[in-house]
Amino acid sequence: MDTGNVIRPLILEESSNEAEALASSLRNAGFAVRYRHIEDDEDLRTALDEQDWDILLAASQVGGYRALDAIATIKQAGKDIPCIVFGPPSGNDNTVAMLKAGAADYIDEEAREHLLLAVEREIGNLRERRAHRHCKLLYAESEKRNRILLDSSRDPVAYLHEGMHVYVNQSYLDIFGYVDREELESVPVMDMIAADDQQRFKDILRTLSNGETPEGTLEFNVVQADGNEFQATMQFSPASVDGEPCTQVMIHQKSHDQELEKELQQLRQQDLLTGLFNHQHFMEELKTAVANATVEKRHGALLYLEPSNFKGIKDTLGIAGSDLVLADIAQLLRDNSPDDAILARYAGT
Repeated sequence: MDTGNVIRPLILEESSNEAEALASSLRNAGFAVRYRHIEDDEDLRTALDEQDWDILLAASQVGGYRALDAIATIKQAGKDIPCIVFGPPSGNDNTVAMLKAGAADYIDEEAREHLLLAVEREIGNLRERRAHRHCKLLYAESEKRNRILLDSSRDPVAYLHEGMHVYVNQSYLDIFGYVDREELESVPVMDMIAADDQQRFKDILRTLSNGETPEGTLEFNVVQADGNEFQATMQFSPASVDGEPCTQVMIHQKSHDQELEKELQQLRQQDLLTGLFNHQHFMEELKTAVANATVEKRHGALLYLEPSNFKGIKDTLGIAGSDLVLADIAQLLRDNSPDDAILARYAGT
């Protein structure tokens, strides 16, 4: 067991001396223990209101208060606290009843080594669950921020799955002449492709269904809600929505105005939040720089910056506030970098 492994157990025991004896065993096994001794339901409810706890170590019965009662209270409070019950040797039926009630284990009160191993197991499982919940929270925050950025993007973007729209942003609705997203829920993307290009688009969908992504920019004639057609360019890339795999499509109306086309190209290379180059364009620039350095036998420099304690910043300021911090950092880099420096936002910080 790891020395300095801090745990916060609730200990249901007859006396404070017995609770301290159990805590001492945990310390001897390598845990740093911050425990609370409880004797009844009132003690338990008070402890649950005051802070988070890691585990309940409960004698099968203390006076008239049973470990089963404590487990029920923890369930009612909606807390993720594993419960290990110990007591005199009992028959299989009693052990099964404890496990069915929600106990993680029932252990002979004399089998102290068994109890310590069970504590180590349950604490490890608890930490994995907490890490999983934290990752889900971060993922949900990232999805929310991406939706905000997509909704404010001037680039028409759609997410497709099996030929149907999963999500579209406002610019996508505007370019096709639809009012709201519900109008597109029952419209296959194939219906928005001109008849002469539908077979070619079917081939693209077949490629996507095989897990492959078409490279480069493809041109199609597309159909607006009023039946008018226009020539568009499309870029496909793998993506996910709510954890489900799908395909991102970025679409642009083809323009014969060179200045406008240049502006659109710049927008496609830009990170919407910071105004720096986006990840895709940075990788293209990096590939070019490495190739040139190899051919010309010259040196270059790559500097990677990451905000310190950015999670703490997000927790304090929220998504919108932390986005402003990133935008300020980007402006600071622009103000203090050489004119020929390539500045990009590499990942979704």
